Amino acid sequence: PLEKTGTIGVVPTQGTFGINDAKIISPGDPYRSLLYLRMAKSGGGHMPQFGTNVIDTQGLRLIRNWIESLETSGLADPVSREQDAELRSAVKQLASAEDTGVVDAQIQQLLSSSRGALMLLAALDDGTVARRRDKVAELAAAHADPVVRDLFERFLPREKRVRRLRAPIDTQALLSMKGDPERGRKLFSEDVSVTCRNCHRINDGGIAVGPDLTGVGSKYTKREILENILDPSKKIDPKYSTYYVLSADGLVHTGVLVENTDSHLVLRAVNVERIVISKDKIELMQRQEKSIMPERLLHEFTAQQAADLLEFLLSLKGSTEATSESNKSPAR
Repeated sequence: PLEKTGTIGVVPTQGTFGINDAKIISPGDPYRSLLYLRMAKSGGGHMPQFGTNVIDTQGLRLIRNWIESLETSGLADPVSREQDAELRSAVKQLASAEDTGVVDAQIQQLLSSSRGALMLLAALDDGTVARRRDKVAELAAAHADPVVRDLFERFLPREKRVRRLRAPIDTQALLSMKGDPERGRKLFSEDVSVTCRNCHRINDGGIAVGPDLTGVGSKYTKREILENILDPSKKIDPKYSTYYVLSADGLVHTGVLVENTDSHLVLRAVNVERIVISKDKIELMQRQEKSIMPERLLHEFTAQQAADLLEFLLSLKGSTEATSESNKSPAR
């Protein structure tokens, strides 16, 4: 049943991409639904990760209409209702305005938030403001927010789109590039499309699902770090193995096994500190051959971004006894 999928009204664990009060699926409101945004954007965070990188506009419309059809969970607060009214008014004015200054102002207003950008994108796809497509693409391409740029990238000529690594990645060419560790640090810690910090801790930042990366640069070469990012399942430290557990109530749990006693076991998953499952409630438990770390993390990066990230990880030379112990498998 839909209400048991863990998606309706649930706060996303992989970031909000700039949407206030974001949910995986926000009933009645596709513009606060991360499911819709991640299908709509190019670049980092695009879903699904496997298959074509071309945005499926018919699929987007289907999902948007379906989310709008879901019964709403409650009224938005007065401030949100006022902001939504302003954004919808901007879309209407954009459709009818003839003055260039007014057109630019309405586009910039809509592009000033992820929610407004999604509304504008939907209006373009529906044909409501189709004649403004080139202007929207021009202003979005120059926008400071990468989420906004990614949402409208498909309207640019192919030669003007961001050149991402895709597959297969030329590892030798990537390793020979000069990276900037400071840009890599900002990418790791601040970019909304980069989710490494949701599983890895560096010093006091991040979440400890996978190994602590604080001293990874003192234990591994740049090539070894890259190989582990590209093929995280090649060699998995047993203490970071992922387990699949089916409980008697029909729920499926997946995470790293952190505790296993005679009475219960404890899993740790992304943004979930502890999942405690009683042993007498377990129907099936299997160790997974795949790492909890996705395999295609670099495919939506530019070559320079990947080089910067590698240089940053290589610069992490700090080490403590705890860090040294946890870094036996660098990026899994």
